[in-house]
Amino acid sequence: MNLSSTDTNDLLKRKSRIQGMLAGFLVLWMIMIVCVLMIKEKKVVYIAPMFSLSLVFFLLFQQLKAIKKELQSRAAASAK
Repeated sequence: MNLSSTDTNDLLKRKSRIQGMLAGFLVLWMIMIVCVLMIKEKKVVYIAPMFSLSLVFFLLFQQLKAIKKELQSRAAASAK
């Protein structure tokens, strides 16, 4: 199996972009929690955005895990 370094570099760039997005969504999620704690009324309004942010965070994390697996499998294939 011939692995090009550009494919691996693209995966690494994608991994770093996803990590940045995860950090951003985590900050947004924390801000949303602080808003809910500070404003004790109308909590129902914040449930949908928190759920959406949690879902996006979960999906980005799953992509990050898939990229990590791909990089590990490429490293194992190139070691053979």
